[in-house]
Amino acid sequence: QYKWTEGIFTRLIQSIGKFNRVNDKKLLILGLTSVLSVPVAQLPASLQNGLSQLFEGVLQTFRSLGQAIEARDALEKMYEGADSDDDSDGEFEWDGGDDDDFDGIGEDDDDVDDLENEYLKHLSSQASKALGGDNDDSDGFGSDDDDFDEGLEEEFSLETPLDSINAYIHLQERLAEMQGTNTAAYNVVVQSLNPENSQFLQSLIEEANKQRAEQQASDSQKK
Repeated sequence: QYKWTEGIFTRLIQSIGKFNRVNDKKLLILGLTSVLSVPVAQLPASLQNGLSQLFEGVLQTFRSLGQAIEARDALEKMYEGADSDDDSDGEFEWDGGDDDDFDGIGEDDDDVDDLENEYLKHLSSQASKALGGDNDDSDGFGSDDDDFDEGLEEEFSLETPLDSINAYIHLQERLAEMQGTNTAAYNVVVQSLNPENSQFLQSLIEEANKQRAEQQASDSQKK
């Protein structure tokens, strides 16, 4: 049983680079920090010995979270822009004269629906590249796993309970909780950090404080 547990978490840590979507990253952060919140004595020995690796997995996920959020926001703005242009005059327009991605679509083509579909596919393709989905060499996640690649495309229109979770604030709260009630695990993960990761963790805490202050200011304005 413990061997299976160790194998699952080892595979998970090795696959972190393949989780491209914002909510996938959030779910990974929540899952790993939940394990770290469990009292050390209640964890299997294999996980007790791997706490530092689990926390490094959390930090690794955070390193790409900001970029993923920016790419998702850009994707949303592109689609909103396309919808706005389409609704503004009841006619779909685009300037594709120099865009190689639209070769074969002639100026005399009157099929507006096809034009819309082609344009939206183009936007999706560009957003996927921004999210790293088309980079076969960056992490070994390439053409042999195309089905999985397609399954990890960003879906900004999909609402989930993860949308309301701020990953930075969540990490800050879990660390404070660990420091107070699970000191042994907290000491293991914090003391095992190299100078670079230690500095990065501090930047995450500062970002959490910044976003918490912004949330509080926003809530005060709404009252």
